[in-house]
Amino acid sequence: MLLFPVSSHDRTVKKYLKDILGIRPGNLTLYNIALTHRSASDSLLGMRINNERLEYLGDAVLDTIMAEYLFKKYPMKAEGELTVMRSKLVNREQLGKLSRKLHLDQIINIKTSANTKYVGGNALEALAGALFLDKGYEKSKDILLKRVFLAHIDFDAVTTEEFNFKSKIINWGQRNHKKITFNHTEINNKKEKLFKVSLLIDEKEVTNALDYTIKKAERTAAQRACESLNIE
Repeated sequence: MLLFPVSSHDRTVKKYLKDILGIRPGNLTLYNIALTHRSASDSLLGMRINNERLEYLGDAVLDTIMAEYLFKKYPMKAEGELTVMRSKLVNREQLGKLSRKLHLDQIINIKTSANTKYVGGNALEALAGALFLDKGYEKSKDILLKRVFLAHIDFDAVTTEEFNFKSKIINWGQRNHKKITFNHTEINNKKEKLFKVSLLIDEKEVTNALDYTIKKAERTAAQRACESLNIE
């Protein structure tokens, strides 16, 4: 079975890549796979072909690109601050918004009955993975930064926006009748004092964090819980 026998689809994808990313694909099949949701999986040699593997790769590619960019742009920021900034730029909500601005939903191969909540953001990750395999890291970085992130995101506004993860997890607990508890432990060693915050849901620890202040440790623990539970 041919993976994508319909030539009109190929023409649509080629036009999209040229208009939006400014490229001519070297391996069009990679991009076709990146735009194929699992609900529309094709089969090749007994293997289901969809964008999930490319999504995995693209997630790492975007993290690396954004980590490098922020590292160079903000030389005085600490590791924790850079991590939070990166999370704001490549989280599911932000990637979903970007995918809509890029009109990615118009060319995704998906069955109409599928859950579409994260389809756009996942496809954007997969597209980044395909781009990396087709063009290499440096070219991909240049394209994704200039034609996607810098073109459609106000970096200063997004990176300075306060994400109140603690409020999010507490509100989630109230909606779902779950008891949210933050337990604090002071940790002393010879050089410094740290605080460990454990976040419990119905008395069961789901995540924890260490930091120099209780507030920062709570925020990190709450952020990790929100990410783990897909709370946006």
